[in-house]
Amino acid sequence: MIFCIHDFDPKLKKKGAFEIQKTEIKKYNNIGYGIYHTANLYNGTRQNKNIKKINYWLADMDDGTKVEMLDNIFNLPLLPSVVVETKKGYHCYWRALDADKDNYRKIAEGIIKKLNADKACKDPCRLLRYPNTYHFKNPKEPFKVTILLQNDKIYTEKKMRCVFEIQEAFLKPKINNFNKKDFTDPAKWERIFKMSNIGDGNRNAKLVQYLFWLRDEGLTNDEIAYVINGINEALSEPLGNDELFTMLRSKNIIYKT
Repeated sequence: MIFCIHDFDPKLKKKGAFEIQKTEIKKYNNIGYGIYHTANLYNGTRQNKNIKKINYWLADMDDGTKVEMLDNIFNLPLLPSVVVETKKGYHCYWRALDADKDNYRKIAEGIIKKLNADKACKDPCRLLRYPNTYHFKNPKEPFKVTILLQNDKIYTEKKMRCVFEIQEAFLKPKINNFNKKDFTDPAKWERIFKMSNIGDGNRNAKLVQYLFWLRDEGLTNDEIAYVINGINEALSEPLGNDELFTMLRSKNIIYKT
């Protein structure tokens, strides 16, 4: 869906957004209207309850310098599928392979935290500026909104949640009489980590839980990566290397293959 909001005339701007056809983009943009679109599919009015399909997870960045913002974007474990440059910053889009609208906000909040993005951009119906149109808030200095990056990356919700969803505080397992050296001894892992009880349903959460526990115990990044990788390899249904790498990197642990 494509919408217009006037960029600089207060009276026209007060009327808010209205829907236009794609063939009308140039006509309205030429008379000072900002052109916006919704990346996700909905039926009826533009409300979260009417969302039918999540095509993208979104972020709106406009705080800090553009150099700082780009540095944050390109240091993410999951690079956006599309990055659009706006006058003050960037819009990021992660293309969804599958996504439940009920989990959208949790992932969006994690993206916001990692990118220091606009905290209001938490709903899938968010209006973002349409690429290759002009921003006319200063009509004497129009800014062309352009696509800075576009690739074929597409992400599952599971991977997005692993990287971006803000984890609840993890409780340490109630295990006593272990010292730091015990954690790096594979012979003791079953007794400490109860690996036989880890399955596909709780695998990600348990590995992240143990990661934080090991960090609290003072293990180095290399030691944590060694232990988590070893536990994962011992599971009947281990995470793939790419997914494990993503999980570790999202917690600032460098995974060395």
